[in-house]
Amino acid sequence: MPEKVQTMNALVSDESVEHLLEYLFDDSPLSEQQKEGLRTEASGYKSDLCDQARVFEQTEQLDSYIALKFIELKARWIVLNARIQDYNRNLTEPDPYLLYQSSILSGILGMLEEGLSESALHMINDTLANQASSLDSGPYVIIEGDQIIIEGKRKVMIYKRGKHS
Repeated sequence: MPEKVQTMNALVSDESVEHLLEYLFDDSPLSEQQKEGLRTEASGYKSDLCDQARVFEQTEQLDSYIALKFIELKARWIVLNARIQDYNRNLTEPDPYLLYQSSILSGILGMLEEGLSESALHMINDTLANQASSLDSGPYVIIEGDQIIIEGKRKVMIYKRGKHS
């Protein structure tokens, strides 16, 4: 079980978000306008997480808040990746902007994971993967070890659990 987190900013700091963006934008094919849009989006996620967390930090319910926000963002990530998977099913290149949106969410989810116990993380991931699997006939989202895989005509690993994925 992780050490008890006292503030959301300890999990999702300005520095960690900036580090994520620097990593993602290194040799990126995106335009400066697209990068700025993604910076705004990442900043919005961080602000939303930290602004709302203040109430939960004061009532010592931050653990529950982290789990709920993880579920919310993970569901958003699954929907976004379903759109990406449509490209894969058609054997066409996904929109690069969508790929970067997915990567930003994946990175933020990795940060939030640090505030969740292994059992909570496992239960949440299994529940969401099972729900997402029902969106399509046959396998769609599969958990293999520390990876979550979306399948289409080709297998694509799009999320790896772990520190700052």
